[in-house]
Amino acid sequence: MDIKIRKYIRQVLSEAFFDTEKIWSGKEVNQHIKDITPEASDIPDYFMDKFIKHRNFKMQEVDLKNLLQTDPSFKEYFDSGEERYGDDNYSDYMPYPDEINNELVVVDGVLLDGYNRASELLRRGENTAVAFVAI
Repeated sequence: MDIKIRKYIRQVLSEAFFDTEKIWSGKEVNQHIKDITPEASDIPDYFMDKFIKHRNFKMQEVDLKNLLQTDPSFKEYFDSGEERYGDDNYSDYMPYPDEINNELVVVDGVLLDGYNRASELLRRGENTAVAFVAI
């Protein structure tokens, strides 16, 4: 499917299903992370407790190229070309195509959840993604 069409569909769905004024608690965002993480051992408990749990979030579009500038660790991951799925650690798990659009989690310009999704979107030519952004 064409990138512009996918982006338009995501925008329409976001407007229809997500109240952009809704404030999400850190607890809700942490549950989102747990829900989309295929392996329980990969759940980033430290970040969830220290940086997410006590914050509130709004869902909004984020500029992925800007995240490369504000988060050196994400830039390093992206530049490495590492792919999470299909290697020895995740060989028995392949994501569904729509999982690439699961919301990212951003706190103070740092991408805390979604390195692989954001990297894959950038490689596919996408410039933005929907994210829970700390307020």
